[in-house]
Amino acid sequence: METHVTPRLKSERTAKWVFKEFIRPKWGDRSPEGITKQEVTKELDRLLSRKSKAAAIETRKWLSSMLNWAVDSGRIQFNPLIGIKAPARFTARERVLSMAEARAVWAVAAEMGYPSGTLVQLLMLTACRLREIASVQTSWVDTVNSCIVVPGKSYKTGDLTVVALVPRALEILNNLPKHGDGDFLISSTNGYRPLYTVTPSSLRKLKEDSQKRLGRAMDHWTLHDLRRTVATHMARLSVDEILIERVLGHRIGGVRAVYNRYRYLEEKRAALALWTVELLPSSGPDGGSRYEPANDDRPWVQGSLFQAGFEG
Repeated sequence: METHVTPRLKSERTAKWVFKEFIRPKWGDRSPEGITKQEVTKELDRLLSRKSKAAAIETRKWLSSMLNWAVDSGRIQFNPLIGIKAPARFTARERVLSMAEARAVWAVAAEMGYPSGTLVQLLMLTACRLREIASVQTSWVDTVNSCIVVPGKSYKTGDLTVVALVPRALEILNNLPKHGDGDFLISSTNGYRPLYTVTPSSLRKLKEDSQKRLGRAMDHWTLHDLRRTVATHMARLSVDEILIERVLGHRIGGVRAVYNRYRYLEEKRAALALWTVELLPSSGPDGGSRYEPANDDRPWVQGSLFQAGFEG
């Protein structure tokens, strides 16, 4: 980590997560040369069936990367993983929640509260990646300009990124529990470590209660699908595609990447505000909150419409 990953690679957080969760528990006290292809293959199959495709793919990738580095630096003689292919392939997901589904998820997340429900709410209001919101630190929040300033070393593209906050998102951040000396805002360890993801039990409750509120079963969805959902509905609301890419924090190529350093903060906030009006309950005539009837209780990705976009 110190000599190869941290100074050279942008995927340091992923590497640390994989080593902590999957590699060290299995092989942490083993000699590398004593590891066999058979046991690695067996473990990858186990991760594939009991954890996730990503866990299996990333475990093979980072274990092999570490052992290749160890061979190149003369620490071991050979990499026992040579010849072991990736256990699966990543496939681009297409799941987009309808407005009815998104509103149900929002309502349940609001009921769940801090920390898991709050994390989901902020994901839905910012269209950020999970780890970007989960890792937010106190010093990143600019309340004057209503934004989160994410340092390049903590962002997927390696670029300093400004995340626009609509009023509801800023309100949620301002009302988070106050931790002691810890820097992380969304945490179950008094701010010392971020809440890297929603716990399995909380995610299961979120999905089950959302279905109950919706009154029907929902097709499988993941937290990252919320990001695609925001992007797709902003497109439906006629937000410019390039602006959506900027909201998502995608790196813009060509001349614009080199010469255009404007952050589009207000434009991104306006785009997210359009989405927020669609998502949040409006005030009913009796003063209580209600949801406008959803007229799109179906996936918005149909045929070729937006299928290839917004996967980052």
